[in-house]
Amino acid sequence: INPAIAIKAHLIDYDNLTFKLYVNNLSGHTVTLNGIYHKDGRKLSVDLDKNKLIANQEDTINFKLDAYFSNAFVSKKNKKGSLEFPKDIEKIYVSHHINGVNFNRNANIIPYAEQDNPTQITKLYKNSQVGNIDQYKFIDQVSEHKLIFKEGNYVITEDIVIPKFYEVHISPGFTLDLKNNASIKSESVFKSEGTADRPIKFYSSDGTGAGIFINNVPERSTVNYTTFDNLSNPHSNIWSVSGAVNFHESDVTISHSTFSNNRCEDALNIIRSTFEMTDSTFKNTYSDAFDGDFVEGTIQRCVFNSPGNDGIDISGSTLTLDEIKINNPSDKGISAGENSSIAGANISISGGEIGVVSKDLSTVALNNLVISNTRLGLSAFQKKSEYGIGVIYINSLDLKNVEEKHLIEVDSKLIIDKVAVNTVSNKVIDQMYGKEYGKSSR
Repeated sequence: INPAIAIKAHLIDYDNLTFKLYVNNLSGHTVTLNGIYHKDGRKLSVDLDKNKLIANQEDTINFKLDAYFSNAFVSKKNKKGSLEFPKDIEKIYVSHHINGVNFNRNANIIPYAEQDNPTQITKLYKNSQVGNIDQYKFIDQVSEHKLIFKEGNYVITEDIVIPKFYEVHISPGFTLDLKNNASIKSESVFKSEGTADRPIKFYSSDGTGAGIFINNVPERSTVNYTTFDNLSNPHSNIWSVSGAVNFHESDVTISHSTFSNNRCEDALNIIRSTFEMTDSTFKNTYSDAFDGDFVEGTIQRCVFNSPGNDGIDISGSTLTLDEIKINNPSDKGISAGENSSIAGANISISGGEIGVVSKDLSTVALNNLVISNTRLGLSAFQKKSEYGIGVIYINSLDLKNVEEKHLIEVDSKLIIDKVAVNTVSNKVIDQMYGKEYGKSSR
């Protein structure tokens, strides 16, 4: 009556109203299905009409979802909510118990059907991984593992999918107009190496194109003299990323490049990678200009003009900055969160709501920092209970026309020229995030 595994649950299909699961009772006893739950303990389905499986029974069960199901998946990267397949499947489970045993069990949902015939969801996921480089005349395969995007002006209306084990070389002078939600998804190293007189450009002339997604590439990619303009985040019916340009688990070196007018959450999003970025510019970004999660990298001689949210936003990361200019961010110039570390020098932040924020076990240490024409200069606090205080060290600080110099929570720290400033209260967060300071306070 206490087997290691009582049931197996396979996903057959889903929408925002119903989850259809193929459930197999392995226990040898009658099992009651309690419903679908989020890993944080919230129940996401309503009570079942058919909720019992007798010993060794297999059946298809339709779980009707709670009206607030989509809200369970709202996050920093997914502000609109709704489940993103397949990554969000690991966040939910089927709660069940063996009749007569007062103990609820949790069964992970396997994100594919056990039956031989794949569902539409599975087909979509598999098809999104299939390379299609032979469909594009401007892509030359010059050797077994080398692809060249030829110089010239081209238009695409469907995704380019590049599988593993290639080297992708973008020729100087190459220009690509992305339309109809088209994007480039590559699992091979990406070398976009333009020159000052023959730059490379990826853009969307009519505002309907997506962007670039480099994923899980062991070799280091390079981006030189390349412009990414008016792009949005690559996505499909079953997956999406947050940036117009994305490097996920793919190291990259970027120089002399421009990210402008993106129409999605981040202009440049790097996750679980190392990177270097120099002499590059961000202009008129919809939300965050640069967003790094679990990265280690350097940013030198870069300019961030009019970000729609933060100029530089990192979490779980280590970052070095030098000669950085951030102008008119709608929210924060620099934000470090979730156990991040930023060290830098020669930083200028002008305009916007907040200059520098350190929160949730993060440390920011800057030399020669100028903050001007902002509402709040510096802030350190704890936002999430699972983390801790924020710390800021500044040597040589120049504040000009700043409404409130600093807002430092009790136990968090701001040290200016080796002198600690006074803390204020343990409720700094009650004044942040648009309540008094931040983008939404305008």
